[in-house]
Amino acid sequence: MTDLLPTICIIDDDLRSARLLRTGLRDEYLTHIFTCPKAAYKQLPDLAPDLILLDIEMPEIDGYNLCHKLKNCEATASIPIIFVTGHSGAEEPRAFDFGADDFVNKPVNLPKLKARIARAIQNGLYISFLEHLVEHRHSRHRIPDFSSTFDPLSLSGWAAS
Repeated sequence: MTDLLPTICIIDDDLRSARLLRTGLRDEYLTHIFTCPKAAYKQLPDLAPDLILLDIEMPEIDGYNLCHKLKNCEATASIPIIFVTGHSGAEEPRAFDFGADDFVNKPVNLPKLKARIARAIQNGLYISFLEHLVEHRHSRHRIPDFSSTFDPLSLSGWAAS
């Protein structure tokens, strides 16, 4: 049953806060907790979660810079990121500048967070579907590259093979 649940990675150096989020989400999501942002960055491409909940204030690398790195990595760029932080709402524009998809203040209103998570995952799936659709349509109508066999100076237009 848990294989069918969407996966969320919670990245927060405060283990207590991360566990509270996990407890609130465990019935609807499979969760992984990372208290070390660098370890999370290394493991996220292999985990391929459906969403990341990210704190801002962390040692080694703050949430802004981790978000920026994740959004600039091909393997993690399309994963929605929601900042869950004790920072004020004044930080919200900065979070979006670094690539965040949403911003939620602590203490968390769990029903509100769940609604935002569901919307972000749904939007991510929709975007992924559209990207695959465009790629499929593009590949069906791709024009072959004959430049290596075409000789414009020959009478027939084709070089001898």
